[in-house]
Amino acid sequence: MKIDKAIKQESIYLLIGVVILSAIMEAVFLICGAFDYTVILGNILGGGIAVLNFFLMGITLQKSLTDTEIKTAENRMKMSQSFRFLMLIIVAIIGGALPCFNIVAVVIPFFFPRVVMTIRGLKIKDSQKANTETSSESEKATTPSDKEVIANEKECKSGNN
Repeated sequence: MKIDKAIKQESIYLLIGVVILSAIMEAVFLICGAFDYTVILGNILGGGIAVLNFFLMGITLQKSLTDTEIKTAENRMKMSQSFRFLMLIIVAIIGGALPCFNIVAVVIPFFFPRVVMTIRGLKIKDSQKANTETSSESEKATTPSDKEVIANEKECKSGNN
């Protein structure tokens, strides 16, 4: 199965956002004086799993869109959600059980995809709004008013006489 271009693009966008938020989280740990190697390892584990979770959701969605039966697509999505949630729980347990991971640094990145995609949604909404305003302004600028049309007609008539 070939991975859709949109899934790749959104996953890369999400990965960049998770890396940025992870850096901010590590800076907060540093400022609070709680920074050590376990924060880095926990952040890598949690952030990596968060991106993987999003990518797997995209793959499942792509497969579900090719299903001919609606019920099959629904079942595929539900099963995928259950397994991905189980994956997050297992990773959180591992992060808490092993001393090489900071449990807080493991769990917090699980929420980064939602933050990144919310910000992306707001950016898209703002750009669509700006495009709509720009297009309506350009229509106003290119559409002559009634006064301009009448003035042009008078000029044409007076020039022809």
